[in-house]
Amino acid sequence: MPNTIQFLRKYRIYVKNDPTVHELAKFFGEMALLDYSLAHIRPSHVAAAAVYISCQMLGKEFPSAAYEIMRLSKFELAALAKMFVAPFNIWTAKSAPLTMLRTNYEKLGFGKKIHVYKLDTLIFDMDCLSLADRE
Repeated sequence: MPNTIQFLRKYRIYVKNDPTVHELAKFFGEMALLDYSLAHIRPSHVAAAAVYISCQMLGKEFPSAAYEIMRLSKFELAALAKMFVAPFNIWTAKSAPLTMLRTNYEKLGFGKKIHVYKLDTLIFDMDCLSLADRE
């Protein structure tokens, strides 16, 4: 059975092989393994949300061709991404239950971005999507 990292490798092509997006997406993939509220999500959907959120956080363009490859509409992907907000805030807090995950990514240079940037401030434009995107 494929796991999240295999899907991240597949989706990496669609974000122009950007190593920064890939490394940050791996953080979200690992976080999904640790957080019970995300345990029910398919590995392919975890990877899709991870790439989407990473692009948003790093100010990179999320390619429109990726929606078809990921087999998710814009609305579905935005809804998935919203599910990562609360776990992200828990796992990146200074009082996180397990600091190993945060520490590993601080070593890669994401520490400042993760601590300073609040994921819940990202705009997931669900209300602006047309009804066609919701189907």
